Amino acid sequence: MNDKIINSEDKADINFQTVLGWLAAAAVSIAALASFA
Repeated sequence: MNDKIINSEDKADINFQTVLGWLAAAAVSIAALASFA
């Protein structure tokens, strides 16, 4: 049962990092567009 909980936390952590990665990419692209505008 502990293994399942740990696996769930790992998946949540990976999803969280993925969301942070998308947010960072969006911020960079917005900054690039703003600098060109």
